[in-house]
Amino acid sequence: MEVFPNARAFYQPNTQIGTLPLALVGTNGEPMRYPYDWFAHRVTNDRLGKALGAAGLTGEMMLFGYLATGSEGLLAFAADSPLNTDDRPRVTFGAPRFAYEIRESPHTSRATILDHFRSKALTLQAFLDHLQPRPEDIMTSANSDEDREFSRRLHAYLAARDIFFEGRILEVNGRKEQAIAAYEKSVETSDEFKPSLFMLQLHKRSRSQR
Repeated sequence: MEVFPNARAFYQPNTQIGTLPLALVGTNGEPMRYPYDWFAHRVTNDRLGKALGAAGLTGEMMLFGYLATGSEGLLAFAADSPLNTDDRPRVTFGAPRFAYEIRESPHTSRATILDHFRSKALTLQAFLDHLQPRPEDIMTSANSDEDREFSRRLHAYLAARDIFFEGRILEVNGRKEQAIAAYEKSVETSDEFKPSLFMLQLHKRSRSQR
């Protein structure tokens, strides 16, 4: 944030709490904001479209819908954190340790794995508590009906995504029924956010197989 003050954080499209990456994208010039149809106009090459699709980025909603927070949220979240510098590359060494501190094997106990995921759930909960996404952090001003409608949908999508994350945290902590209620609320908030529907279907299949 010291070098790139106009920064945003994005979650990677991923439902696994234990390996949920946070990507930081920053500039030292004017903050970049995009119209609702930027993705469709920018991604016109089939090869690029397939590569982005393989990473889970299939359209505007998937790109903007994983916004974690804008520069104001990041500044507040990292206010007391030490700087990441060339001679003290905290992120370079800390991120792999955070992501790969446990490797599952036939000898890894279930309790150890659960403790690992609960630890990651606490980290995600801290993000959710402090990183509030706002469509205006990434979108241009809503000057047309199309802009306003997309902003409305994006707002609902972001809310549904965070409710889904809360459901995953509940599930990791063994509160299955509350997690299912969170997934249902997420689907009601935005039917465009598909992971919640997937989790509901998964639980339904699990119950039917008992």
